[in-house]
Amino acid sequence: MAPTGPPSGGTPGNSPPQQRIARHHGLSLMRATPLVGIIPAVRPRLGTTHRFPFHRFAHNTKPFLCMAQFCTKTQSGRRIAGMPHPKAVALAAATLIFSVAANKLEWPPVIAAIALIFSGMAIIWVIVDSVRSVTPHSEFEIRFSQGEPYRLERLPYGHIRFELYNSWSIAAENVKVFLKEITPKPRDSNFRADYPFRVRRHSESSVADGDGCRVNPRNKELFEILKFWISSELRLMVDGIDTKRVGNLGWFGIEEGEQWQMKYEITCASRDPQALVFSARCERHTITVTRLA
Repeated sequence: MAPTGPPSGGTPGNSPPQQRIARHHGLSLMRATPLVGIIPAVRPRLGTTHRFPFHRFAHNTKPFLCMAQFCTKTQSGRRIAGMPHPKAVALAAATLIFSVAANKLEWPPVIAAIALIFSGMAIIWVIVDSVRSVTPHSEFEIRFSQGEPYRLERLPYGHIRFELYNSWSIAAENVKVFLKEITPKPRDSNFRADYPFRVRRHSESSVADGDGCRVNPRNKELFEILKFWISSELRLMVDGIDTKRVGNLGWFGIEEGEQWQMKYEITCASRDPQALVFSARCERHTITVTRLA
């Protein structure tokens, strides 16, 4: 009976050198990076004269391989099924080129210089894009003008809205907008200064309790500042500010020449609160809103 030898990968406890080196440096080449399909193919092509220095490769590229493993996840934290993140592919290729050039494997100087430049550009791009994606101090871009869809007048009603644009590369979760204060206080006695008021989205008929909305990357959401119309008594009426009372209980009037300063706060699960201020003025039986800050 022929003796049964160890598997081709090595004896138990004596795994192939690539895996031992990877474990020594805290890496797993089978999971960390797409280079798993590249590394085994490099060594035979280099031949015996120019053996690939795997120990130097693992030592020099450890931080880049760890970053590649981080980049294989989507920026919302979920792994892309079936394929690595494009940044991981770019970084893995740049890492291989950088390692080969850095180990001086008899490349012509011009080719080595070009390889170093392109690998450096790829690494800088990944670092900058990743830092920008997780920076918690970025603010929403506020969009507002006197035209549609921000000012929409369809008789008998008029709507005034502003837009939050998410310029991040990750989704903004639990986004809420609150009206913190109106100064001076509206003159109509029907108005209750029960701040803060949750601002409703334009697609909602009322404000729902609980979590806020999700604004996807490179996407936007409209929020309503107020709704106005002229009543049968020829008074200019306002709705959409006092969202704590349902129906006509939240309606109140605004007088000719009356002017308010409306202070808002935008909150999000992954960002600092953001302040926003509008000015509303009643003139000629309509309401004009401008942004102050």
